[in-house]
Amino acid sequence: MCGLRSSFSFRTPPEPQPEEVTFVQVLKVNNPGDIAMLKSLLGAEGVTYFFQGEHSQRAESWVVPVVLMVREDQAPEVKRMLKNLKYL
Repeated sequence: MCGLRSSFSFRTPPEPQPEEVTFVQVLKVNNPGDIAMLKSLLGAEGVTYFFQGEHSQRAESWVVPVVLMVREDQAPEVKRMLKNLKYL
């Protein structure tokens, strides 16, 4: 070493905090065909969504509905789409 001292300190930047997202219920569905169609439509429109209870739905598909949850800020547009499709 040549006797030089570095005045630099290397620090990693703080990790960004995840954005808090609120989801709201917009529809209850118990038909697997409707769920598949809605996934395709919502995905194509860039909607952030999930189906609450989807994985437990297989055993009781006609008894317990699956709940479509979407981002709160996207809910009005999704509801308009669902009304046009006669889901609401």
